Amino acid sequence: MDDFASSFEGADVLVCTDIYPAGEQPIEGVTTEALLKKMNKSAADVRHVRDVKAASQSALAIVRPGDVVLTLGAGNIYTQARNFCMNLQERADKSMIAVFEDLGDRPS
Repeated sequence: MDDFASSFEGADVLVCTDIYPAGEQPIEGVTTEALLKKMNKSAADVRHVRDVKAASQSALAIVRPGDVVLTLGAGNIYTQARNFCMNLQERADKSMIAVFEDLGDRPS
């Protein structure tokens, strides 16, 4: 678990959901709380979001142009990565519409 937690060294922000066994027996000592404690030593800002669906919204509120977003997990976490991308695209589309409306309002 130390190696995994330290792999995020240098990350500005980590948004982490609860961890749980994916069909296998739980590993003694591997808990969300223990992992978060170790990750807090590696990353500047570790945010624990218990609700998996809320994780993509939390990341969406943080992400800025030029950021790198990495999603990792088992089970259905991929659905939230997809939701995040769709919401980010929608936000970009709205921004572009606003830019074009501003351009249309400017005199030639």
